[in-house]
Amino acid sequence: MEDTGFANLTAEVIDYLESGECADLLWIHSSGLSGNWDAPETLRDLYHDEEDPEIKIGITAPVSGVEDKIDEDYLAALQQAYAAQVTMIDSCLSVLIPLLEARVDRIIITSPRGYNLGRHGQIGINTGQLTEDVIHVPFILVDNTFRNNFVRNQWLFSTTQLGEWINSCDDNENRDLNCGVFQSTDSVSPHIHDAPVMHQVIQLLSATERAIRTPAWHARYDLNTHEVIGIFAKPDDRWEANDISDRCGQAGELLADLATSSDNITELDNSLILF
Repeated sequence: MEDTGFANLTAEVIDYLESGECADLLWIHSSGLSGNWDAPETLRDLYHDEEDPEIKIGITAPVSGVEDKIDEDYLAALQQAYAAQVTMIDSCLSVLIPLLEARVDRIIITSPRGYNLGRHGQIGINTGQLTEDVIHVPFILVDNTFRNNFVRNQWLFSTTQLGEWINSCDDNENRDLNCGVFQSTDSVSPHIHDAPVMHQVIQLLSATERAIRTPAWHARYDLNTHEVIGIFAKPDDRWEANDISDRCGQAGELLADLATSSDNITELDNSLILF
């Protein structure tokens, strides 16, 4: 594992920390899953069953255009290679995080986008599809000033709000020390009880799509065809397998109007609250 790209990056950071230097802000940037998939074969074997077909996923991060259907055996092999790569990264972080904790007050681990694993006909990181694989990314916060760091929270939060949130953390009046988690509301205050769940709205935009995400549903709109791609119930339909737009009355038309609007959404019409 020590010969992987992420392990080499981890070693460089450890050398820096052990040198006695420590900047006020230490930014560590990895290519992550868009770089080489160089986890050892022994890690891939952990996720490979004897009855699984022998399909080799190379070291170069796989990418594909839009396809009607991708071979299921290939997708299984892809997911196994993906799991091995994530396991390798987790192992390196388990070494790095304790060293960082001893030197800094706050550690944030996140990503600007996820990796599409072919569930919707595309593979890779540079796709226009605003699906769960792409938009749901890890956000791990280790904060020595919180009383409870071991809390998992499902509030919606956009990485574009990260800078403002970090600044607000320095204001003790805008912190919820009891839970150590945060939510995205019209403001970026980390208070946990500021707004009703259904008023949480995040807009997403790619070269080909616009999407609207709330805790109850996720809707995608095609900017080229000007049609609703689908509306999916959340959190139950995690991988967006069941389009319910045909059962939502005028919601599709209202969504299209919202998706083509240049205005920021601050509150949704009640007719779009599906559940």
